[in-house]
Amino acid sequence: MEALCFHGPRRAPPPGSHLDVGGTRIEVGDTLKYLGLILDGRWSFGVHFQKLAPKLIKTAGALSRLMPNLGGPSASCRRLYMGVVRSMALYGAPVWYGALSGNNALALRRAQRVLAVRVIRGYRTVSAEAAFALAGSMPWDLDALVLAAMYKWRGDQRSQGQRPAPREVEAERLRLEEDAVARWRERLVDSTAGRRTTGAIAPTLSEWVMASSEEAWQAVLNFCEAVISQKEAAEREREADASAPMIRRKRLGRRRRDYHRHLPLPDGSRITDTGVFPGPATAQRVTPRAVRSRVGGTAPSPPQRPGGLPH
Repeated sequence: MEALCFHGPRRAPPPGSHLDVGGTRIEVGDTLKYLGLILDGRWSFGVHFQKLAPKLIKTAGALSRLMPNLGGPSASCRRLYMGVVRSMALYGAPVWYGALSGNNALALRRAQRVLAVRVIRGYRTVSAEAAFALAGSMPWDLDALVLAAMYKWRGDQRSQGQRPAPREVEAERLRLEEDAVARWRERLVDSTAGRRTTGAIAPTLSEWVMASSEEAWQAVLNFCEAVISQKEAAEREREADASAPMIRRKRLGRRRRDYHRHLPLPDGSRITDTGVFPGPATAQRVTPRAVRSRVGGTAPSPPQRPGGLPH
């Protein structure tokens, strides 16, 4: 048996606190697991999200292996996989939504980004906002807001002795989702990463999110594959162009050493075929290790005394 004391700042129970119930000693702990939620005395749910985050990342990683960028399941199946992790992440949202900030929100964002990138068959460098927008997946913190607001609305209706019809419940849910989409649109407009993608989707975000047909998601898939193919083709052309600047070409073997030879050392000096030319920072000594790291060769060893000891 466990017990938990809810308290304010600097009012935690003293160490060793306990309750005696029918001769049974019950320790008062720092956390208490109840119906799948880990409660703490400050109602911050910090411990809950600390334990939830690794579970979400592990599940997201396992499902990501089932969704390779090339081939793999269809877009609708990918959205189904994403819904599995979403249901785990948003469990109990009406209870913990008030504490969703800082690290708690970051735990949800990381797991959602992993899955969103797989849904759109994108690179790992795709920003979170762009991945969410292309996948049509509302950020989970806004999803939690809709769930919490819907739960409160139902409770208010019951407290007034009213039993709303299913049509009224659906209308209220759609209204809350539209408000959440409006907030999401503001985030996309203010986003600094992936601005071309977010700027293109933001004006028609509502229609984009509501698109649920296979044809609509196939259009997203074709768009992403076309962009990736163009980038890879441009990369191959750049690496094969002999007239391109050295810094823009693929560097392997001798070309890589030649490239590094033209870079300045930490003291500003440069290495050429005729020697090392000191730079402005002459106070710093050019060491053999620095020369070796630039030219990819082997620096001369110091002279040895008889017996193997250096001078």
